[in-house]
Amino acid sequence: MFCITAQLVGESPCDGCDPGQYQGQVNDTAMCAKCPLGYYNNAQNLEVCYECPRGFFANTIPNNGKLVFDVCESCPRGQYGITTKATTKSLGCNDCTSGTYSELVAVHKANLCKACPEGKWSSAFGVTAKAQCKNCNTGRYGTVAAATGAANSSSYCLDCPKGKYLGTVGYFGVEGCLECPLGFAQNVKGQAFW
Repeated sequence: MFCITAQLVGESPCDGCDPGQYQGQVNDTAMCAKCPLGYYNNAQNLEVCYECPRGFFANTIPNNGKLVFDVCESCPRGQYGITTKATTKSLGCNDCTSGTYSELVAVHKANLCKACPEGKWSSAFGVTAKAQCKNCNTGRYGTVAAATGAANSSSYCLDCPKGKYLGTVGYFGVEGCLECPLGFAQNVKGQAFW
C-alpha cells in the first residue's frame, strides 16, 4: 500500500487506512474495513464512507484485481441518476426518455435530460447527443417547443398547408412554410418546392 500523501519518490508506505477504506474498531482494536458497495471515500484515514450521490453508482472498476471504493462511477451520457447508494449502473441510472438526450455524465435528475431542439424529434431512449435527434423533413415543420415538451415521434412534424412549401429540414412552426410566388399554385400539402 502506498501513502497518497507522500511528496517524494521512494518514501515508504504510510500507516493507516487507504482511500476506499474506513477506520473502525473491533474489540477496542483499530482496523481498516472496506467501504460497502454504494459508498466511497477518497482520502486516507477517514472514519466514514460517503454514499454515492444520485447520478453515480458503486465503483466496479478493479484495482490490481480487487475492488477499491475510492470513487463512484458516473451515470454515462444519455442516462440520469435515480437513487443514492446505487450498487450497480442498472440500479442507479435510467435512460433519458424518447425525445430527449444528455451529452453530460452524472446527470442527477430526469428533467436535466434536454428536449430535442425545435424542428427535431427522437423515438430512441438514452440518446447521447443533440445531433442524434432527427430533423423534420422538407415540406414539414416541427410543432413542439423544446421549452414545453419533447417530440418523440415524426408525428410532431406537420405538413405545410396547400399553397405553401418548405425546402429546408428541421424547421419549427408553420410560419416557416413559404407562400407560392405570384402565378404559381400548390394544391398538395407537405411540399418542398412550388
